Amino acid sequence: MGMTRVILSLLPVVGAAYVVPEAAKWKISSGTQTGVINNVGKRGAFFETNEMTLNPGEFSNGNRLNSMEMSLHDNKKLFKKANEFCNKGSFVKVEYDRFFGVDPRKGLSSRVVTNIEEIRTPTYKK
Repeated sequence: MGMTRVILSLLPVVGAAYVVPEAAKWKISSGTQTGVINNVGKRGAFFETNEMTLNPGEFSNGNRLNSMEMSLHDNKKLFKKANEFCNKGSFVKVEYDRFFGVDPRKGLSSRVVTNIEEIRTPTYKK
């Protein structure tokens, strides 16, 4: 009776350990967002990943829309482009896939960047 109780109590833990990483693989949508990249960097306490923050720069009913956290995974080419556009303050178009869950080994966001394009470079008036 005691062993059965132990097995039944461990079943949810083992199930969650399997389901959470599997759910993070389920792609639920793809999208495109424009804006300015505010922050690019490595994040994570245990698993270090490349992440960025995109500011849509739009207003809805007088309120600024929230920034979007996005993962670059370990794509060095995208990380370099994002860093370059962030430093220039460029307005960019970001294509991404959105996943059902978050896998902490691959970033802290359900949005994973697949492509970044510069739309325009900022012009400053004197």
